[in-house]
Amino acid sequence: MFKHIIQKKKEQTINKRKSIENIDDAFKDMVCKDCQETGHANKSYYKCKYYKEASADDVGTSAGRKRKQSSGVKQEKQKAKRQKTAASSSSVICTSCKQTGHKSSRSPDCSNHMLSKNEVFSRNLGQQFKTFTRKLPFDQCVHSSYQSALKSRIVSACEDTRQVVFRAQLFINQYTLNLKVHSNHIFKQNFWYSICQLVMDKRATNSAALPEGLLENWNLFRQSHRSIIYTKNLASETSRCLSEACVQLATVYTNCIVENFEARLLKYLSYLIQNTFVSMTYQDVKKIAYDYCYQSVCKGEPKWPQGATFTQETKTTVDEACLPLQQLITKQVEEAARYGIKVTKNEITDHFGQAYRKQQLKAPFYGIKQGMTPQEWWKELVYATFSSAGVHPKELDPNFDQLYNALYNRFTTAAAYSIFPDVVSTLEELKTRGFKMGVITNSDERVAKVVENLKLDKYFDFVLASADVGYEKPDKVIFDRALKIAGDVSAENALHVGDDLNKDYFGKA
Repeated sequence: MFKHIIQKKKEQTINKRKSIENIDDAFKDMVCKDCQETGHANKSYYKCKYYKEASADDVGTSAGRKRKQSSGVKQEKQKAKRQKTAASSSSVICTSCKQTGHKSSRSPDCSNHMLSKNEVFSRNLGQQFKTFTRKLPFDQCVHSSYQSALKSRIVSACEDTRQVVFRAQLFINQYTLNLKVHSNHIFKQNFWYSICQLVMDKRATNSAALPEGLLENWNLFRQSHRSIIYTKNLASETSRCLSEACVQLATVYTNCIVENFEARLLKYLSYLIQNTFVSMTYQDVKKIAYDYCYQSVCKGEPKWPQGATFTQETKTTVDEACLPLQQLITKQVEEAARYGIKVTKNEITDHFGQAYRKQQLKAPFYGIKQGMTPQEWWKELVYATFSSAGVHPKELDPNFDQLYNALYNRFTTAAAYSIFPDVVSTLEELKTRGFKMGVITNSDERVAKVVENLKLDKYFDFVLASADVGYEKPDKVIFDRALKIAGDVSAENALHVGDDLNKDYFGKA
């Protein structure tokens, strides 16, 4: 039905162009608006001389569209994934052949490995083969004597896989949303396969893939929702379909975080620019944030907008606002070079955001409630960033402790930060008028040292970091602690200034 609707729409569009422009071939006579040649509409077409193929190193297009990935981009991503997993593969023992270096028979290194379709093609046809797909009716590609049995098996496998996967998602979505559980387990295939085993009323064979407390929650959930159990026995080999479905589940949940990261960063940059230039129109804010700030922070190709609004003074202020984000990437690369670790700014840029998000999901609030210290939390994050950027453990491990300590200490110095031009004058005016001032932050204990090194400590009576208190904004405890330190000031006589509506405004209530 949808195919018919799309074809009909295409025919209407072609006929309309023919009637308006008096042309014979709607596509052949089409003129590109970028290269002015005929045969295509714009540079998005692959034959246009201005067409740019997607690259794994691309900084986002900010256009909100997903482009089809070329084989080169896919190979680069696969290579990066193999480099990432190489660090933890040396001590792993295969469950099938009992050899080290891989986990299961899915690995090509396993003697019991079952070749995939592409591996069979490569072994028999070499690496330079080309595949062509042709759609054939079911009754033409399968012998009539096997059609009935095969069709019933296909329908049954699809139905069973759909039922199990749907129930697994229902449980995990309520688990993460209602209990506000953040864990990086949901990004792994083994985790989803274990959940599917629970849904089929079986024991999870890989209990290590499940976070602590999940089994207890599952037992309570299944008591309240008995239909969550799928009681039908799966046919033989259907578990392979379920395993592939778990790969897709892990990918979908990962993409939900990764693919939205660019949009979240752009929203933050727009918010930052709008607060800096309150009277600036949203369209101008968007031009600065999208075309200049985002590209500048991610080491892309920043372009300063043209127009009377976009003065040199405005550009200078914007650069100062974006500097902390830029330095967050640059500092790691500079320190790495000092210890002989070769990594580019683009590689760190591409992997830091994802590593940071995963670390937050794995251990919220610097892992304090899991027994970690903020220093241990940041150490795991920095190691994950360099590993995912392709730095081999043999290169990273010997000097990593020195590299990490240098990075950790560097971000307590004044050189790693910048302050807005009006900050000092504003603080001096408030201090002169007799206001008692303090800092409440969700950062770690280094904030006090940062404030001191920026020579701002003389303006504040206290600096209260959430890592020291054991509670984060918007928890009421940290605000009450600040009021007590300030001299048992009542909440009615205190003013809290922040940049987050939920954590800084509603949190105080």
